[in-house]
Amino acid sequence: MLKKTTLLLALLLCNVIAFSQYVNVKYTCDNQNPGNLNKGIDDLGLVARGWNVVRGGSATPVWSGVQTIPFAFNLNGTNFTQYKVSTTGIVTFDLAATAVPDSNNVALPSSLIPDNSVCVWGMTARAGSNDSIGNRTFGTAPNRQHWVWFSSMSPPGGGSGFSYWGIVFEETTNNIFIVDARTQPAGLFTFTLGIQIDNATAYQVFGSPNIASSVITTNTGVTDASDQVYYKFNTSLSQYDVRPKTFSLKNEFPYRNYNAGPYAINGSLANLGSQTLTSLVLNYSVDGGAPISTAALTVNIAGGACFNYNHPTA
Repeated sequence: MLKKTTLLLALLLCNVIAFSQYVNVKYTCDNQNPGNLNKGIDDLGLVARGWNVVRGGSATPVWSGVQTIPFAFNLNGTNFTQYKVSTTGIVTFDLAATAVPDSNNVALPSSLIPDNSVCVWGMTARAGSNDSIGNRTFGTAPNRQHWVWFSSMSPPGGGSGFSYWGIVFEETTNNIFIVDARTQPAGLFTFTLGIQIDNATAYQVFGSPNIASSVITTNTGVTDASDQVYYKFNTSLSQYDVRPKTFSLKNEFPYRNYNAGPYAINGSLANLGSQTLTSLVLNYSVDGGAPISTAALTVNIAGGACFNYNHPTA
């Protein structure tokens, strides 16, 4: 009886894992790429910057050749190590797929999208242009990220503009990130962002298929990751996860005479969790002394958002 019960529990657990729903959080102010492994710039010249060119522009939508992830990535309970990517912003693990989605995006799920696909749908790699798609792996095992990079993509249906996006697969965590790097100008691109498991099951970012880039730039705008916005997908996101961003005195020691204070204690933090923070306590200590803490502060920091603070005790 014990063996049967154990087997039943194991089967139930596998069923839960295989059919868990994906959730997503949008990070608007982390000021870096997810995990900060990719510290490169968002610009032309993939090869010069260490990327592998997967596909250039094309007069009609096409799939790339089969590409390899150097680790097993689990999507919806299945491990994958190979994929292909379309010139219209679709990465699919369905290697048998032949029909290529065009750049006229719609909401997910869609019969136009192969099973087991991740979508930044609503752009195209145009022939005779700078448009290109690359890939690259960052980090070391077991914490690597495999990036698929859409460089200087064109708007559907013509028009002069460009858009840079990334799809990231993270080792061990099985996180999927969709990175919104920069777009120019506003108004030419609207995207469907999300994951499609099959024709009946998909998880898209709210607002698809009409999501605009959050990073509108110019031809001479910021090309590093400091203005990056990204979306994180997983079946279980940390509810509470806070990362300190800035601290007013961080770069001033030992140049100040700290005995001549008081000095204001302020800074910022990022809510990397999925839940809205409604209360927090700020504390600091000097030379390992007793913490100086605030009373519980009432706040309203949505998942993916940031908060600027001022400690009331200098």
